[in-house]
Amino acid sequence: MRTNHFILLITLCLMMGCRQGTWIQIAELQVEMRKNPERIGVASPRFSWQLHTGLPNVMQTSYQIKVAASQEDLKTENNLVWNSGKIDSDQSILVSYAGKPLESGKAYFWQVTVWTNYKNSVQRAHGKWSMGLLRASDWKARWIGINDPENIKRDAQSRTRLSARYLRKDFAVSQNVKRAMLYISGVGSSVPYLNGQQVSDDVFAPLPTLYTTTVYCNTYNDPQSVGFKQIRMKPVFPPGLTKVNASYQSPYGLIKSEWYRNNDKFTWFITIPANTTATVELPASFNIRRMKEQPELLSFERTTDLVIIKLGSGQYEILSD
Repeated sequence: MRTNHFILLITLCLMMGCRQGTWIQIAELQVEMRKNPERIGVASPRFSWQLHTGLPNVMQTSYQIKVAASQEDLKTENNLVWNSGKIDSDQSILVSYAGKPLESGKAYFWQVTVWTNYKNSVQRAHGKWSMGLLRASDWKARWIGINDPENIKRDAQSRTRLSARYLRKDFAVSQNVKRAMLYISGVGSSVPYLNGQQVSDDVFAPLPTLYTTTVYCNTYNDPQSVGFKQIRMKPVFPPGLTKVNASYQSPYGLIKSEWYRNNDKFTWFITIPANTTATVELPASFNIRRMKEQPELLSFERTTDLVIIKLGSGQYEILSD
């Protein structure tokens, strides 16, 4: 009797050409986890950014943040309200502001410079944000819409019933407008319009709260104008499932896992964002050959149940046949 032995061979191949490049850039700049936000309500906002790259195993080694009250001051580095200096750290999520006190209602501009483990790879990117009204004394508005709050009708369960109100305010501007902000706060929801155009696509804003203690405020500008540092991947192969395609936009960038099965053949594409690492776990029955020419394969370990591979950032293809 003749017996055929099939050896499952998995190789880790670095995808070149369209899957890899030699570029590194800073992207997804955020303040308090939002892009160029208006009216941040914290005195020390936090900065985040991502590294996008076509190179493998990219890690941030240092960063520097500069903040100014105008684009010109940031460009010339005059009157900076904060200069962090060069900080040796791979932190790129929720870096806290630590400069001069920020002023209510004021706009600020910031720049982040990043150094990586690739020689001479220094990158810069810019963003902006504006501060909200931080102190109770900053609020000058008054409540409107109810003329006699003491005589609001209530139902049998003592719940108030108030018909929707249409509130309108006409005003004229005698000078050119640089920037316009609208603050809306209310016990209930509202839809704001400016010159007949809806200001935003918000639904039921502001969000409901326990109104006896907290009422949120929504801010609109002129309509014309830490986790995932170490990723774990452990695919499961249930009978009958031949392909899986999943991705997640993490704070560091895109994480992607895409695999296919065709009889005894298995193909798995992995994307790991820059400034992160990933641990890949596969069944111990997989016969894996470590590719010595792959510098992105950081470690390789075999246990009783698993084969554990640690990878740097980049795009990979795992093959079996």
